[in-house]
Amino acid sequence: MRFRMGPLTALLSLGILATAGGGFASGASQGETPPGAGKRVVFILDASGSMKAKLGAGTRITAAKDVMTQLIRDLPSGVEFGVLAYGHRRKDDCADIEEIIPLGQPSKNAAILAVQKLAAAGKTPITASVRLAAQRLGPGGGPGAIILVSDGEETCADDPCAAVRDLKRGGIAFTLHAVGFGVTQKEARQLECLAKEGGGTYASAANAKELLDALERVQRAEVATGELSLTARKQGKQLQAEVVIASAGGSRVEGGWTSARDPRVFRLLPGTYDVTVTDTSVSPRAARTAKGLTVKAGERTEKDFEFSLEGQLALSAFKNGQRIPAEFTVIKLPERTRIDGGWLSTSGPVSMRLLAGSYEAVARDNRVAKSDQRAAFEIKSGETTTVDLRGFLEAEVEVSAIRDGKRIRCEFSLRRREGGLADGGYLSSERPRTCFVLPGNYDLEVRCGEEKKKQEGITLVHGDRKTVEVPF
Repeated sequence: MRFRMGPLTALLSLGILATAGGGFASGASQGETPPGAGKRVVFILDASGSMKAKLGAGTRITAAKDVMTQLIRDLPSGVEFGVLAYGHRRKDDCADIEEIIPLGQPSKNAAILAVQKLAAAGKTPITASVRLAAQRLGPGGGPGAIILVSDGEETCADDPCAAVRDLKRGGIAFTLHAVGFGVTQKEARQLECLAKEGGGTYASAANAKELLDALERVQRAEVATGELSLTARKQGKQLQAEVVIASAGGSRVEGGWTSARDPRVFRLLPGTYDVTVTDTSVSPRAARTAKGLTVKAGERTEKDFEFSLEGQLALSAFKNGQRIPAEFTVIKLPERTRIDGGWLSTSGPVSMRLLAGSYEAVARDNRVAKSDQRAAFEIKSGETTTVDLRGFLEAEVEVSAIRDGKRIRCEFSLRRREGGLADGGYLSSERPRTCFVLPGNYDLEVRCGEEKKKQEGITLVHGDRKTVEVPF
């Protein structure tokens, strides 16, 4: 199915057309071109003093920057682009030309920010700007396009048409397109000459509306982009899922999210792509990959990704019949990969969506050393599995150091004979130190300065609450 680009993307299409004058790719082989291969465009934006002229409620430079912003936004992924500007820094300097964005694959947001910072100031060195743009495209670097937006002719005693002819003869493969913005007939003739010598197209506009109309008129050939329409579904319903599009066997060129309502359409250069769509709402994340999807110029390729219905886990930890705020981990079996984790609530179970399969849940009461409880369970598609982790044991012992009837600050350690250090640190002079420990036999050691005392054979059973005061 053919499709037609809107007015703001029309000029962009010129930079990636199949043209006899040295465009980006021949029509006979567009569908076979690897994504990003030979797709390069350099924009030249006139920021000379005349661009400060009023245009409606704004100025010519404001309108031109807004159009350039839209062009950059609409560039397909994989296109190498750069932006040159002239006359934007100094009033009477024909050398005032700057690569505000070097040719490559820069951040579009950074490029737009650089364009929007431009201010109109100086001369119109078209020839030198075209030469620099052509040099950046370079001989032997593959075909490219130069897109010039100007409101006047050369003002630096040079011949841009002759320069384009020389560059072509020198072996640099490029197409040059020009848009005259508010130009006179004499100025338009020079820009027309530039486009003719560059094998491209010329269009003119007197105001913002005509600029948009001009961009419509410069559509002369088939647009060298295609559409890739992606839909993710689960049980017949569309799903919002993460998308990564890569060149076939290569690096990422585009990405985003599918929609829960309509297919997500990506505009891409002709070529072959590998697409991975991931349902991020489940654990572990479920991914579907389609390799070798072909995108052809002017056509739409559609692909649906089907995901399985997950199951639900409701997880709680209990001690003495009450929910506790235990730390938990969910592990996928048999590979024992950690899937999720966090804290269990005292108000109700923690719920999570999991793919069907075997799992283990582990919870720990952090107040008590070595208190892990675990349970293996199965998740089935469309069903809820409830897992309650019980069997947490606890005893409490309140420890104080006493001198002359008052608590004093001292260092202590509480050791379980069956398992080493259970608690330790400093005792307070204000209140007892409460230690939560597993049932068992304990030895207590308290050190106050050079004095040290021990109490051995403290036996604690589940549910015990004992008070131990060590006198000094």
